[in-house]
Amino acid sequence: MTKGKSHEKASARENNWHKIFNTLVELSQKLQKDKKFLENRIKSLHGVICKMKVEYEVESTKSDLFLASSEKEAAIYKHRYDNADSQLVDLRQSFDYLSQKCEEPKNIPDDASNKAEGSRNKSLQNEVRKLKAEIEKCKSDKNTEILALLAEKKFIWNQFENMESKLTYDIKKKDDKVKRANEKVQLVLNRADELQASNEKLRTDLAKVESESARKNEEIIGLLKQIENLNAKVGPTETPSLRSCRGGRSSANEGGVIKVKKETNSSQTFGKMVHTKPSAHKSTGGKAPRKQLTTKGSSSNSSSSKRKAVEVITIPDSPKLFNSTFKVPKLKPSAT
Repeated sequence: MTKGKSHEKASARENNWHKIFNTLVELSQKLQKDKKFLENRIKSLHGVICKMKVEYEVESTKSDLFLASSEKEAAIYKHRYDNADSQLVDLRQSFDYLSQKCEEPKNIPDDASNKAEGSRNKSLQNEVRKLKAEIEKCKSDKNTEILALLAEKKFIWNQFENMESKLTYDIKKKDDKVKRANEKVQLVLNRADELQASNEKLRTDLAKVESESARKNEEIIGLLKQIENLNAKVGPTETPSLRSCRGGRSSANEGGVIKVKKETNSSQTFGKMVHTKPSAHKSTGGKAPRKQLTTKGSSSNSSSSKRKAVEVITIPDSPKLFNSTFKVPKLKPSAT
């Protein structure tokens, strides 16, 4: 009975340890899956960040190229404007020179010379008129060209400012996205570190549990071996035996003595019962003897694994009043 209970307790304890072990294994596997998921998430975020960096570099390169082309066009237009100004100055100087040259002389020597000078002056005046017309035409052309260049410059400058503001806004937006992505990556990395630490802790706990389980299993095996050794030393268990008393007159004259032998150890308790018949005490007039208790065995020791004791219990004889040999006792006469 005790052996079965101890075996059931050992099996129940082993089942509990197996359940704990399986739970820890499942938790460790779940943490491994979470770790792999987080690693894949971090890799994807790193890819997104790299892509955003490349796009940012491409946009910045485009903006630099557009700015350089705009500066180049502005320099070309400025050079054209400077050339137009220099040409205008040259035309003004030539016009002044021709106007001075075409002035009428103060002293006129004679009529022939006057006529020659008059015709010459007319030709010069015609040439001056032509030059003035060309100058005005060139001036108007240059003014229209200058106005067109200024309008184009203004348009290009507005386009450049709009593009610059747009690119600045996009860059700020991308910077914010990169910052948020870096924060998320940092949080994910911190979470991964925490999960790694908890995983390591669970591994250490699992190793402790495994060592504890192995130690408990060794203890259980040792206890089972001790139980088997004790059972081998004690031998097969004996069932209590009780001898029936004889019927008839002898049962009335004789009592019974039951001997109970108890042997205890750390795992089981065995008992032996033997029935004996003591002889009737005729000298006492058939009176029943008193109950006797006799104990034999070694001294009681709490640390010992086996104890043996023999108890003898004497059962009083059956009353001898109503049988064939019973006689009424004679009473002595009372003294007067």
